[in-house]
Formats: sequence, C-alpha cells, structure tokens
Amino acid sequence: MSELKNLASKCVTVSVSGEDIEISPMRVGAWAAFLVAADPFIRQLSEPGTEIGVQILTEHPKAILSAVSVATKLSKDKIDGLYPDEFTNLLQAVLEVNVGFFTQRVSPVVTQLMKTVSNLTQIGDLSSNS
Repeated sequence: MSELKNLASKCVTVSVSGEDIEISPMRVGAWAAFLVAADPFIRQLSEPGTEIGVQILTEHPKAILSAVSVATKLSKDKIDGLYPDEFTNLLQAVLEVNVGFFTQRVSPVVTQLMKTVSNLTQIGDLSSNS
C-alpha cells in the first residue's frame, strides 16, 4: 500500500510563462477525458520501445495538446500560447507524474479484466454449444 501511496502523492511543479504550475496525478474522472484525447497516439505509446518523439508529435499534435490540457487543467488557449520548450516541460511532467501509476497499476488490472472477460466468453460459447 505504501508503494501506491508514493505513486499517488507525487507532484511536479513546472514554470510556464513565469507561472508555477503544479502537475498532480489525474483523478479517475480526468482519465476518461485524457484517454479520449490521447486515443490517436496512446496505442503507439503502448508498443515496446516507443517514446513520445518527433514522429508522434508531428502525427498527432492536436491530440497531444488536448491530452496535456486535460491533465494539467490548463485551457486550450493557454496551452496553444506556450513556447515549445515550455510545452515539452509540461508534457514531460504530465508523463512523469501519471504514467507510472497507469502502467504499474491500471494497465495490469485492465489486462487481467480482459483475460477474465475472454475466459467467460469462451465458457459461455462452450455451454451454448452443448
């Protein structure tokens, strides 16, 4: 439980246009909006060895801007007005604060849930064929 508490309590402060922005782990309600915004690139990130690089940034700029807006609670206009280095720092902070929790806690649970659903579906198919 202490490992989960450490993951959930991690915050990062980023200076953006002279203003300190505290990036904290997203709450469950924000994850839905974040995942919708990140949908165009999230599958690419789940591939082994893939990082947010120039290719993903150039292929999905609006999606990444929207995802960062959701994660930081900054308006789209504020995000649009950032310099590239400020945005990169903000994006890095969002990933640093949230990805660990997602990959270490949420992803394994979703994977197990999908296996369970698949197994139940197979059992249902077997019983309907008898």
